[in-house]
Order: sequence, then structure tokens, then C-alpha cells
Amino acid sequence: MSKIWPWLLRVLFIGIFLLWPIIIFTETNTGASLIKLISPNNNLVSNKSVEPIKVSPKNILVFGGDIMLSRVVNAKMEKYQNYSWPLEKIAPLFKEADLAIANLESPFLITKNYQVLTGSFSFKANPKSVEALTLAGFDVLSLANNHILNQGAKGVTDTYKVLDDAGISYAGTIEHNLTIKESNGVKFAFLSYTYNDDSKLIANMSDNSKIKADIMAAKKQADVVIVMMHAGTEYTRKPNTQQSSFAHLAIDSGADLVVGGHPHWSQTTEIYNGKTIIYSLGNLVFDQMWSKDTSVGLVAKVYFDGKEQTNIEYIPINIKDYGQAEIMSDNSSKEKLLNLIGLK
Repeated sequence: MSKIWPWLLRVLFIGIFLLWPIIIFTETNTGASLIKLISPNNNLVSNKSVEPIKVSPKNILVFGGDIMLSRVVNAKMEKYQNYSWPLEKIAPLFKEADLAIANLESPFLITKNYQVLTGSFSFKANPKSVEALTLAGFDVLSLANNHILNQGAKGVTDTYKVLDDAGISYAGTIEHNLTIKESNGVKFAFLSYTYNDDSKLIANMSDNSKIKADIMAAKKQADVVIVMMHAGTEYTRKPNTQQSSFAHLAIDSGADLVVGGHPHWSQTTEIYNGKTIIYSLGNLVFDQMWSKDTSVGLVAKVYFDGKEQTNIEYIPINIKDYGQAEIMSDNSSKEKLLNLIGLK
């Protein structure tokens, strides 16, 4: 018997050693394995599962300025036989965003002739040039501007078709002035308005009660409401009264961010009631090579944590060869542009 005891003790010791982790870390009576919390001195302190830390969803929205795909820009695309050419160099900046947004300054027209002479202000874009917009991965385009009606109602309906076929959403017409895009669990609503109050097709800035109602309705459907504005005095650095009054009304009505265009120059920004107003990003794709100020612009990279805006990065851009956008590389030029609009 004395010879058996050492073996029995060894078997007992090995059994306890093997079963101990199962006894400590498994609750068999709940039907589920739960990790128990053990204090440094091995005292049991809880039998609850560890709750994951909740992290707000983050999004980066990238906004570009005015895109015009007609006149000399179209002539360049035809010459190079490359309809992605206007945004080819800057596409990665927009493509990497969670949502990419800009203003489409020229209507598409399904026809055969896209020649528009220099000096003409009646734009029409070849549907093939939508390749530039899809290359950049644009999610939403504003149609509320002073050139979208250059080809009348047909230009508007043709633009709908071209963008629908490309999977690009839009806002800014009376019948299509609310677009909601969900990204990383956050719903972003987009509305767009312009100063033209003569049209029954395009959303305009003249009816304050309608604007307020639009924004309030969007606020009920989305976490963040972004209003795009097409207005201002061309070739100026500061907003006029119409711009500031509209932007303030939009924010007072519930908008979280206002982004503008039309002046062809980048303009100053404002923080109003804790919300950002970008009065004008300037041109993104245009053939206005007759001045330095019209051949540069800004791209705004806006960061959101959940529904809260946390930061904005302003990226200066150049427009080369009558219509091709690229990120500005010269540091002194960057500093100069940002200084002009009070961002440095």
C-alpha cells in the first residue's frame, strides 16, 4: 500500500493541474463561457463579460470647388483623347475620402456637338467627361449654380441621366434637393442653393422660410446637415451680404456646415455659432488661365467624429493647361494663398 500512495498523489496532482483552468474560467451553469476577472491576489472580483469600448465612427469628407467640363476644358480632353484628364492628377485625394463632394458648373448634354468657343458662357459637357468624376470617386455633386440651365430643361434632365448612370448623387434642383449618404454609420444630408431666383427648376436662396423648412426636414432624417451655397461677388476675397446672411440662416436653421462656390477665387472662412462656413473654395476645374487667382483654389478635407466636426485641412491646388487640377507643391505659393484668406 505504501508503494501505491506516491502514484495516487501524482495522479491527483496532475488531475488538479489539468482541470484547474477549466474550473476557474468556465461557468457551466450559464451555457456560455465567460471570462472571469481575477485580482492580482487571485481573488474573484466579477463574473461579468468584458464590455467593448464604444468608439464613435470617424469620417473624412473632401470638398472641391467649381468643376466646368466645357469650352477649352472639353477641347483639351478631345485633343488628348482622355476624358479623365481634368481630375487625373488630383483624383487620389478625393478617391480616398469617405465622401467626396463638389459643384458641377456645366450641364451634360446628350448630343453630337460639344464645341463651345472661348468667350462663350453657355456651357455643355460631353457625357464622356463623366469619366473624370467617376475616376475621382465623387459621391455628391451640387447642381445649384448659374450655369446648370445653359442648355435649358434638357440639359438638366440629361445631367440627371448621366450622373444616375454613373452612380453619382446630386442636389440643388427643386425636385432633387435632398441627398442623404450614409458613411460608417453616420447619415450626412446635402442641400444646395444658388442666387438665381428666376428659375422654377433650380433651388434658390430667395425663400428663407423654404430654406429653413428644408434644413429642419433634413435634420430629422440625418445626423449631419451640409448646405452648399453658390453665390457671391466674382473675383473677391470676402463674402458679400447675401452670402453671409444665407449661411447664417442655414446654421440657425440647423445646418452643421456650409460650403460655398461661384466667386472663382478662394474666400475667407467663418466660425458662426460654433459651425464652419467656407464661403468659396474657388475653382477646381476651369479654363480661366488669364489670372493667377482663378487658376488656383482650395480643397477642404473635413474630419468628423460621429456627428461632430473635429478638424478641417485646407489643401491648395493649381489648375494647369486650361483645366487640369493638381495639388500645389510650392510651399511659398501655398502660404501666400492661405494668407490671402486668413488661414495662416
